Amino acid sequence: MTVRKLPLHIEDTNYLLLGIHHSIETFQLAFLINSFLDVRLQRASEDVAKTSQELFQAYEYEDVLRQQSWQLFSNKSFLEPQANDSKTLFEQSPMASYLVPEKKEVDSFLKFTLGSISIENCLEILRKIPQISACYELRLNHLKSKNNLIFG
Repeated sequence: MTVRKLPLHIEDTNYLLLGIHHSIETFQLAFLINSFLDVRLQRASEDVAKTSQELFQAYEYEDVLRQQSWQLFSNKSFLEPQANDSKTLFEQSPMASYLVPEKKEVDSFLKFTLGSISIENCLEILRKIPQISACYELRLNHLKSKNNLIFG
């Protein structure tokens, strides 16, 4: 008897993902998004963790009336090097780690489910924030490390 294997593609595509380039801290971005988009992002009880040392700031909001959920998280984390006397000053500096390594240029991600706001409307509003230099939709099927975005 022949064994047939069927490929299993589990893909959570009921959310949209925006890449945001900004010149401020993630908590300041969360405040501005709250003001401009009329949401209430709050610091998540736990940060997003790739490993025990790689922690990424996370903010979330569940809008029951509009049936939408929002998540904002940073893309960059700094790893503190091990203290060692034989290392030079440059080898002791913190190393950057990325949640989505193929998108190193993105400072933060905004992940939200479809609801009362469209992607075009959301982008239009976010582009009015002066501290955001660029924002755009990211196609999930083009991301190699999209599994890093499945949490909470």
